[in-house]
Amino acid sequence: MENVVVETLENGTDIHYKKEPTIDFYGDNNSYIHLKFGHIRKMFYFTPEFEKANKRFANGFKKFFWGEEQKLFKEDIDVVRYIKKYNIDIPLYQNYHDLEFVNVDEAIKYLENYKGD
Repeated sequence: MENVVVETLENGTDIHYKKEPTIDFYGDNNSYIHLKFGHIRKMFYFTPEFEKANKRFANGFKKFFWGEEQKLFKEDIDVVRYIKKYNIDIPLYQNYHDLEFVNVDEAIKYLENYKGD
């Protein structure tokens, strides 16, 4: 796995990231979600096309992100599990290291095992 960076969390869990990001995670050309310190509410951007194709998810996530009442997500991990369950095509980015998760399973593992603030 030459194009992968591995981070070992305090509990010994390895998290795998892509060595090079596939998109600009600070621009407005692609949809993405940033995670940091075990939380999913760091930053996000949804293109109009993404919002149209994933209306329920996009509306629910935006409300969750801003702390508004919604019914889809109670915790950060619920968001990533929803992404996996419904096969939503959105890159997930770990902002602290500026690295993209290899896949949604790595983001789930990160949220399940991160022990920080």
